[in-house]
Amino acid sequence: MHSSELPSRPASVNPRPAAEALRSRSVRWNEALICPSPIWPSQRRKGWFNRRGDQLWTNGGAFRSPPGGEEYPLDLDGYPDFGEGWMNEEGTRIDMAHRLIPKAPLRSALKTKARAN
Repeated sequence: MHSSELPSRPASVNPRPAAEALRSRSVRWNEALICPSPIWPSQRRKGWFNRRGDQLWTNGGAFRSPPGGEEYPLDLDGYPDFGEGWMNEEGTRIDMAHRLIPKAPLRSALKTKARAN
């Protein structure tokens, strides 16, 4: 069979390879998305800290304050405020009485079905 004898491709078939088609897809942006931390786990502060930069030292509640002018560092932005509690490098939170604060349940990334009324 010569090339002139080959049947023509139907108009409905996409000639792009599958990999190219996958690259052209996009994801809808949502402001509620959570970005991963830009700080590597090995660079995170070890121990119990609050947002101001205080470090919990004893079970009795003694803590070390940050040096003057170094309060509220950017790497502690998601930590509890002063007087609310503490958080460690694994993301575990405790209140001022050292009781575990449970994590909020994860939300599904899938769309919820619209209910028919």
